[in-house]
Amino acid sequence: MRFFISYTRADKGWAEWIGHEVEEAGHSATLQAWDFLPGMNFVLQMQEAASSTDRTIVVLSPDYLTSQFGATEWAAAFRTDPEGLKQKLLPIMVRPCEPTGLLSSIVYVEVHDLSEEQAREAVRNALAGRRGKPSGRPSFPGAALRRDDGHGQSTPGGLSSSLKPLVPKLKVRASDLDRKQFLRDGFRTIQKLFESHARQIHGEQPRITVDVELTANTDMRAEIFLDAKSVSACRVWIGGLVERTAIGYAEGQHFSENSYNEMLSIEEDDELYFRATLAMGFQKVSVDPKRMSAEQAGQYLWERFAARVGSH
Repeated sequence: MRFFISYTRADKGWAEWIGHEVEEAGHSATLQAWDFLPGMNFVLQMQEAASSTDRTIVVLSPDYLTSQFGATEWAAAFRTDPEGLKQKLLPIMVRPCEPTGLLSSIVYVEVHDLSEEQAREAVRNALAGRRGKPSGRPSFPGAALRRDDGHGQSTPGGLSSSLKPLVPKLKVRASDLDRKQFLRDGFRTIQKLFESHARQIHGEQPRITVDVELTANTDMRAEIFLDAKSVSACRVWIGGLVERTAIGYAEGQHFSENSYNEMLSIEEDDELYFRATLAMGFQKVSVDPKRMSAEQAGQYLWERFAARVGSH
């Protein structure tokens, strides 16, 4: 079965993950990032994909609901199956939002709060038209209705879930150890994302080879070769100008501790996140450089690293 994946730029990562799951399940997936080549007419390609594929997957998010192109793409599938009998339209919600109008009448799959394995199972069930029953045994909900009486004795609950004690939410600041672990985990996530992208891009474009080398536990080098010619190189490492409290990124062939093009600092409000401190001159990326998870930080650095390839 042929699937067209409709999404916005902000959800490109989700769209590619879903596309991979579609093809792993034995179907074919068409999406802009993979199939719309340079020089093609974007609007005509969208129209052709939306009208010629069997089903349309909508990557639902707040950005998608405000997208003019998104509305055109899902409407094309809706017109051919307004009652949903053929399941032509399959919305997959990747970020919390409230669909309105005709789109609100279509049952969607929520994956934004699931683990990767749970999300995979939910998407595969939806692709096959199967029930949403999980493969594992559900946890026993009654355990949540028992409380400790303060003396080590558990007593049954039974109170209405709306009757909850008013407890002020206390903000707990992350410790130095939390920040150090977040930094190390972030570096490992960036490394794994680079390695994954390297394998994928070589599979799709054999002319391109990406060499990723871990020179130390917290220091990585990557280089892109086009027809065996080096066209881009970068270094990613844990370090800063004064203290090792950030992730540095440098482009070029020769690197030093004091030379970098980007520095990802750790910020905190309700949670820890990465912020690109030098993103002013590089805004055309698929993530918000002012607030990024580790995976988004890796995508941000990868897009900067790979941007040079398009000029060759």
